[in-house]
Amino acid sequence: MLGGNTPLDIAIEDERFEIVELLLERTTINPKKVYKDGNTFLHKAARSGELEMVKLLLKTLNIDPNQKNKDGDTVLHIAARGGELEMVKLLLKTSNVDPNQKNKDEETVLHIAARGGELEMVKLLLKTSQCHIDPNQKDKTYGNTPLHIAVTGKNLEMVQLLLERGDIDLDKVNKFYALGLPAEIRALDKDAAKVFTHLLEEESYPHFESRVMLAGEQGTGKTTIARYLIGKGPTRMRKSTDGIGLYTGLSYIDRETEEWLEGKQGT
Repeated sequence: MLGGNTPLDIAIEDERFEIVELLLERTTINPKKVYKDGNTFLHKAARSGELEMVKLLLKTLNIDPNQKNKDGDTVLHIAARGGELEMVKLLLKTSNVDPNQKNKDEETVLHIAARGGELEMVKLLLKTSQCHIDPNQKDKTYGNTPLHIAVTGKNLEMVQLLLERGDIDLDKVNKFYALGLPAEIRALDKDAAKVFTHLLEEESYPHFESRVMLAGEQGTGKTTIARYLIGKGPTRMRKSTDGIGLYTGLSYIDRETEEWLEGKQGT
């Protein structure tokens, strides 16, 4: 009957893999068939974490591991998103798998692993020689590289791991801001990346600008407080600033002597 399903199709559609395994002893499967959810059988097995089933399919069928589902995901994308490290290892051993394939969001498997905080998976992807993975590819939504994702997620170990790659481009800019590195550090060579990781460990860096905001109802003395803070006394007569009179005190530090130097005061 046209448009109908075999018992095997139904078992695959419902992801009842114990029944699938039993039926495969008596019948064969179309590895390219796309089911209602936009996935092939291989995609479904990977999404369910069925390592042995994925292994069986790759071994017995002429199946393309780079085939994409409706979202543009390959089976490697799905395995990475599910945190399936052993499955990713298995797929990387498949000679024709391409780890640089992008889905509809233009994410590679490295983007997905970095976002998921999968440190061992990222290490595997970066250090498996046959991968030839490009760590500088940008995604579609934000223009992020895997390093952008690790920095934004404040994942120190992930950042350190990615910086070990000599071909990491620290000057890549996403759609919103430059990769979060001070210009002085970006100008240094790759060996100086340890300076940046130190900044992440300390979660701070020395700077010499401070701002204080005073807020409150009208007539409560905010201007007087501001004048005291910058070394001026109160005015002889109360004069409302209506919240728009700003007083700024400037001071600087000599980095060598660590002495504070007063600057000009202004209004």
